[in-house]
Amino acid sequence: MGEDMLKVFKATGTRRVFVYRNLHNGMWSVRAVGGMNDRRVIMHARHVKLHGAAFHVSLSGRERVITERRKNVHAGIYGDVEYVVSEGLRYDEPWDVSDNVEVHMIDSASAERQWRSITYNPYSAPYFVYRGTSTQAVVGFLSEIHMHSDMRVTMT
Repeated sequence: MGEDMLKVFKATGTRRVFVYRNLHNGMWSVRAVGGMNDRRVIMHARHVKLHGAAFHVSLSGRERVITERRKNVHAGIYGDVEYVVSEGLRYDEPWDVSDNVEVHMIDSASAERQWRSITYNPYSAPYFVYRGTSTQAVVGFLSEIHMHSDMRVTMT
């Protein structure tokens, strides 16, 4: 995927999504929550910024991973989209589109805030944790979640 083909997508109004790591293409899968494309993956993204987020782990999906020793989609983050950096949409939806990708990638690395890395491992715990600890990650009311192109997840 070429950098020159990337665009910034901003939701027109509030757009709730479920985002998870796609193991096949090394990107973030962005699945619609509600609306005409409910439960469909509407795009694959390099970078996603969410607010109003909540971590989600399906306990039955996690048990299946542990039992079968095979990965499946059972964990991700629900949230309202601030913006998504992607090549394009898979379905027709109303989004504001911009070519100014660089500004948004820099915004995510802002040094003004205290960022904490988040991770999830189904074999270690049934919830997301702060990287390098066993402490459960908790999303605060004003938290922002960034899902980076190198598959890191950070939050303020």
